[in-house]
Amino acid sequence: MICPGFSSGLDRSTRDEDPQTGKARQKWYSHRTRGEAERHLAQILTAVQGGEWRPPSRMLLADFLDQWLADYAAGRCGPKTLANYEGIIETHLKRAPELAHTPLAKLEAQTIERYLTGKLQAGMAPSSVGKLLRLSGRC
Repeated sequence: MICPGFSSGLDRSTRDEDPQTGKARQKWYSHRTRGEAERHLAQILTAVQGGEWRPPSRMLLADFLDQWLADYAAGRCGPKTLANYEGIIETHLKRAPELAHTPLAKLEAQTIERYLTGKLQAGMAPSSVGKLLRLSGRC
């Protein structure tokens, strides 16, 4: 929906339902012009109809890693590999507040690079940092 009465455009898309109230949640986007807003809304509607669009997630990296271990890794890895993944995630990734408390939608490559560089500077072996990097590529 494009909101009338604005010289710049605002568009609103319904994301999903709030599990507690059952009401539709909405995401607002701000644009410089009404034309930009209309084009953005058309892109979202096309992606929704094609099944390609997913709303931005507020899920934190720590929660995602728990879900990834349970849903993906548990069914595709052997017990020893799964135990190694769990150890790396619990010991390193979930204890790093700059990573663990970051919403997935806002997680950037630069944040991960900064974390890995910090690990190297703190004395972690390059091979161990490599394991962290490889694991992050699998998630």
